[in-house]
Amino acid sequence: MLSILFYYHRYYLRSYRYTAPLTVFLIAMFFLYGVVPNPVMDSYAASATLLFLIAAWLCYGFVDLEDDTQQVITFLHSGKLALLYTAKLIYVWLFTVPLSVFAIVYPIIFDKFAYTPSLRQALTALGCHQLAALLGITLAAWFNAKLFRTGLISFLSLCTVLAVALGGQGIINRTFPAMSWVIPPYPAIMYVLNDHPQAELAAPPQGIWYLALYIIMLAVSYLWVMSRRKFDERLK
Repeated sequence: MLSILFYYHRYYLRSYRYTAPLTVFLIAMFFLYGVVPNPVMDSYAASATLLFLIAAWLCYGFVDLEDDTQQVITFLHSGKLALLYTAKLIYVWLFTVPLSVFAIVYPIIFDKFAYTPSLRQALTALGCHQLAALLGITLAAWFNAKLFRTGLISFLSLCTVLAVALGGQGIINRTFPAMSWVIPPYPAIMYVLNDHPQAELAAPPQGIWYLALYIIMLAVSYLWVMSRRKFDERLK
């Protein structure tokens, strides 16, 4: 696994596909904290939303990075197709870990908040940022060339899903409660970071556990579907 991750790292760095999302992330972070002081958890809610979108962008650009021939070569070296797709998800997640840490630490070090957040608040925010990144990754992984006919269709479909996830609570309130089982449960993160600004919860609310389960189910089903497709030709 480590050799595959190292290979993906070198391959990805040479592609420069990370440049645009990282640039947008940094500019947005500096803009977010351009005026001080800022509320602690509300600011973390904004940066978690930003990371959710950036993680999806990173995964979308990474999942189809290799052409079909290169994927076959990589498979021959690894021996397991499921291992390759697992490594892709893990690599993109690892790529977002420094971004999560930066989003938590930067405003603290440079005194951007109205008060210094407690350790529990910082850890809660870090956990929410990581869940936001993982949700973005596991959603974006599905919108690849093997499952969609054209890049335009996959891109527009991904944008629609991300928009629905961000506006999920409003959609549920205006439609049916059962929609909460279909819409990606991103509002659970906003529940922790907005409705509980002091983040002094003894345990995560039920929605966070459901979000974690949702991410696991997305990842497992993605690996199952992609492994069954093997090296079928891309949809045309």
